[in-house]
Amino acid sequence: MFDEFRLERVLGRGGMGVVYLALDTSLDRRVAVKFIASSQPEPWARAYFETEARAIARLQHPNVASVFRVGAVGGHPYIVSEYVVGQSLAELPLPVPWRRVLTLGVGLARGLAAAHRQGVLHRDLKPSNVLLTEEGEVKLLDFGLAERFEPGAASPESSNPLVGTRPYLAPELLAGAPASPRSDLYALGLVLHELWTGELPRGPLQGLQEGASRSGGPEIDPDFALIIARCLAPEPLERFASAEALCEALERLARGITPAPLAASNPYRGLAPFEAEHRSLFFGRDADIRAVLERLRHQPLVLVAGDSGAGKSSLCRAGVLPRVEAGMLGEAYERLTLWPGLRPLEALAAALAPVLGRKEAELVTALADTPGWLGQTLRELHPGDGRGLLLFVDQLEELITLSEPVQAAHFARLLGELALPSQGVRVLLTVRGDFLTRLCALPGLGDVAERALYILRPMPPEGVREAIVGPARGRGVVFESTELVQTLVESTARGMGSLPLLQFALAELWERRNPAQGRITRVALEEMGGVAGALSRHADGVLARLSPHEREAARRLLLQLVTAEGTRIERAEEELVESSGRAALRALVEGRLLHTRTTGGQARCEIAHDSLIESWGTLRGWLDDDTGHRAVRKRLETASAEWERLLRAREALWGERQLDEARPLEPSSLGPRERAFLLASRRAVARQRWGRWLVVLVLAVTVAVSYGGLRLQQYLEDARFVAAQAGSAREALDLGRELAQRASVRRKEALELFDGRPSASIGPGTLPSPHDRRKAAERRWTEALTLREQANAEYARANQLLEKALDRDRGHVETRRLIAEVTYARFLLAERFHQRHERDAWAQHLEQVTGTSKEGAQWWQRLHAPAEVELVTEPPGARVELERYIDLHGTRHRQPVVNVNRLGPTPISRLRLPEGSYLLHFTYPGRVPVKLPLLLTHGAREQIRLALPSAVPAGYVYIPPGCFLLGSADPEEVRLFMLSSPLHQVCLNEGFLIGKREVTFGDWLAYLDTLPMDAPARRLLEQPRFSTTGAVTLRWQPGSGWSFSFYRSREDVFSAKEGETFRYPARTLRNTADWRQFPLSGVSSEDLVQYFFWLNDSGRLPGARLCNQNEWEYAARGADGRRYPHGDQLQSDDANIDETYGRLPTAFGPDMVGSHPASVSPFGLEDMAGNAFELTRSPTGEFGRVVLRGGAWYYNSFGAHVANISEGDPTARDASIGVRVCASFSP
Repeated sequence: MFDEFRLERVLGRGGMGVVYLALDTSLDRRVAVKFIASSQPEPWARAYFETEARAIARLQHPNVASVFRVGAVGGHPYIVSEYVVGQSLAELPLPVPWRRVLTLGVGLARGLAAAHRQGVLHRDLKPSNVLLTEEGEVKLLDFGLAERFEPGAASPESSNPLVGTRPYLAPELLAGAPASPRSDLYALGLVLHELWTGELPRGPLQGLQEGASRSGGPEIDPDFALIIARCLAPEPLERFASAEALCEALERLARGITPAPLAASNPYRGLAPFEAEHRSLFFGRDADIRAVLERLRHQPLVLVAGDSGAGKSSLCRAGVLPRVEAGMLGEAYERLTLWPGLRPLEALAAALAPVLGRKEAELVTALADTPGWLGQTLRELHPGDGRGLLLFVDQLEELITLSEPVQAAHFARLLGELALPSQGVRVLLTVRGDFLTRLCALPGLGDVAERALYILRPMPPEGVREAIVGPARGRGVVFESTELVQTLVESTARGMGSLPLLQFALAELWERRNPAQGRITRVALEEMGGVAGALSRHADGVLARLSPHEREAARRLLLQLVTAEGTRIERAEEELVESSGRAALRALVEGRLLHTRTTGGQARCEIAHDSLIESWGTLRGWLDDDTGHRAVRKRLETASAEWERLLRAREALWGERQLDEARPLEPSSLGPRERAFLLASRRAVARQRWGRWLVVLVLAVTVAVSYGGLRLQQYLEDARFVAAQAGSAREALDLGRELAQRASVRRKEALELFDGRPSASIGPGTLPSPHDRRKAAERRWTEALTLREQANAEYARANQLLEKALDRDRGHVETRRLIAEVTYARFLLAERFHQRHERDAWAQHLEQVTGTSKEGAQWWQRLHAPAEVELVTEPPGARVELERYIDLHGTRHRQPVVNVNRLGPTPISRLRLPEGSYLLHFTYPGRVPVKLPLLLTHGAREQIRLALPSAVPAGYVYIPPGCFLLGSADPEEVRLFMLSSPLHQVCLNEGFLIGKREVTFGDWLAYLDTLPMDAPARRLLEQPRFSTTGAVTLRWQPGSGWSFSFYRSREDVFSAKEGETFRYPARTLRNTADWRQFPLSGVSSEDLVQYFFWLNDSGRLPGARLCNQNEWEYAARGADGRRYPHGDQLQSDDANIDETYGRLPTAFGPDMVGSHPASVSPFGLEDMAGNAFELTRSPTGEFGRVVLRGGAWYYNSFGAHVANISEGDPTARDASIGVRVCASFSP
């Protein structure tokens, strides 16, 4: 007992002192009392102790233990301080989750900043000197080595020896430099690093980099990792300038990581603009928001100009307008938003009518007649007494690209009036920078725009980083590494339009995140082709799912939504599509390439973003091809609108010259008004022509004799011209055929290499590896495509020459015949390369050519020549049923062939059928029924020889020998991404057996139950092996049997024992299941070898083995090259893919086999799309011994594409990878 303090027990000892728990009897509270350790302290030790006392006495902060009293007893100095109940950071189990480390770091930085503000360095910051209270608050302790410094000085001067705990000393201290605030920051960084990783760094930043690359759970937010790395910079000047700056960085990061549920919507907007409700997701533009708001406070009109894709609309909608609503301009500001559109005065009237209490029609008249009236009226209504009006006009460039010129001029004058000084009226405008000068040329806007202009510059790298990391952080998701974030940041350096591409890529990355680990990975970025390729790949994928007819409709529709200046235009839905184009429109909207909104009960569509026009190669190509047509289409729209305004006056119609310019326009690419205008114009021109002809006829009779000689001369001249053109056309046709033949040879060589067949073009030993063979195949294929394009160019030149000849002599027989011949050659070339869209287009063109003359009859007959089929079975006498596949909304439906439905008995010869895709059913008493898909082309001859098996093992289907289309005819970028070969015919000469369904856990248990209890296979799935898709386990439990568990993450597990129902709590559909009917997964191809032996030895399936991928593809798609087992489109419930249960991570998981009958293959096989990837053997080996086919429940419809190939690992045990068993079989 001394003074009023009674010592109770020792709390701890250190090099400088001993700390006791004591009772302050005067205030009845427990305190900590620290005495100097030595009974006879040296002067320097006493000085240190007194320094600590003075240092702590100056500090009063929640994150620093408070000092109550300083004194001495018996010559021994002491310090009485706050007694904190808790544990030191050194006692925490390591590693600590990074979010908790961040919380601790904020407290540490606050306490250290408070000390530095008082000029106190800690100099011994380490985990044991930081206490964590029971309430979770951090307290800095033990300032025994503290040192005074001047906060304004560059570096404190010190002659003190090296003191502190060596592992926590900054490099400059070890080198003999004096302590500084930055050396305290280094120690704090070491503490944070140790808490997060469980260890101190083994070298400069080495531990940080290793920790950032570890797998297994969410590691750390990249920005937090950068903060720690900056604290640990070897050079002091590279660290934070002060503890205050560090504290600010940590607090800013902490504010952004409050996690939302993972099931929340995608936090990235893709191609859609940010709206007010997305303000919490809008990052990177804080400085611009403040600048625009500051301008709005002091000037009535602000014009935000920037590049396309810079984020002008998003800045205003998600940044400025919500803050105006929050009162940053005044207490009550009403906001109005509009787009100029075709008739900007009407758009303005519609927005102002509720404010002014007048009818829209009255307002339109008033706005046009008296422009000055509007500004005065609004200023009187909003005099600046706390109430105000903010008018936001987005995409002001529409005044140039879209609006009627007269209305655009009136609207510009109105904006000039609204720019006059006002207390309560504000106008906010956005415009693309490349239209700024033309906008300033409108009446009344030039000087106004110059004064109001705010240039929105490209987002700086630090802003881009925030835009990348911030939205995910708000959902509790992190990026895998700082390198991944930097890669994304650098992708915006390519210039205009890069931000929308980045946003789209981020939206796609979010959908591909690892939901179990809450992490976005580099692998996901690479899988989608990087930032630059993500949008084009996605858009081409949307088109790839369309039929040729729908794809053509999509092309016309997209072209109608782009102006002659190359900007977007919004159109009413009925202007865009007829009934035949509805499916294409729906696909484009569902694919997020178009946006729709309803205005006045009318659906209106526009392209999702300008970046699609600028960056999507397919659309760019279409636009380049349509350049001339777009200008004509724009003039036609303007003329038809004026005709409509003038109540369809005859004087407003076009004449013959304008109609000639419009002749190349497809009627389907025009709206109803434009088509009506052209029809009326043609009728008017026809009437005028008849009138002129009557006059000319009279004159012609008079001068016929005089002009007879001249007419003969003209005839001879025309004949020479036609002959010359036809001769040149034949040369072009011959050259085109030569190039087409060379293209076919190159194609054949390439396909031999793709298939691994011997190729005459490659000498023995030239290609030592499958990889080199694949590279050579791709080179040959590229050469074939180049030659094909050259051939097409010659065919086009021949056609152009013949069209010129036909213009001189419409009735020239040879010219018409040659046109048909050229068209047929182009048809054959497209058919040979399996370009269905081009093939169908040339077939239609050939129909038109031959339908107007008899000269092309031979080509028409070739086009419609029936195929002949010969059917022979063993045994003979089989009955044959014939069905034809008809494409309906992307699904192949079977229909009986009229008059040829039932055939037999076999043999059947000279069966004539039109070209198409068929399914033949063979039946014979006592034999197993057999299905055979058959693709017939015009004029083909097919011989089918088929042996009918007497028996097939239960659960398996016999696939007879046959020919089918293998690979992909999708755009080259899509094909290469799928690792697929080009589409071509392959024939399998031997039949085989394949499982009707994937191997199930029930099948696997039947095998395990035959094994001894200590067999390794029984323990194969005892422990979870986590991957992106989670894990599965299968454990034997004595007394209760087998137990199955499905892990979405280490914490999120669903289990069921034998006889129990497995449940998915988050599902509303198929939420209960028999887990024994789930596809077997988590077993590698190497693990399956013994299972195949068992199937063979037990007689269940003699010769059991993995299917090779060609067998699998034939069984999955049949003969006709369809994209999915049942057609070219995969609806969300046709198979178990990511969309099946709404992309809800908590609903992801396998379904019982056979749960999706809509996607049954032509052979009756189930689940060949989705549910679980299926292991197959690679016949060529360039992608390894095994490849994965068919997609899985975790992946999207693209992964389920029949032609899609994923590289496999024979040792991989993945929860999404299963197997379907094959066996060689001879009936």
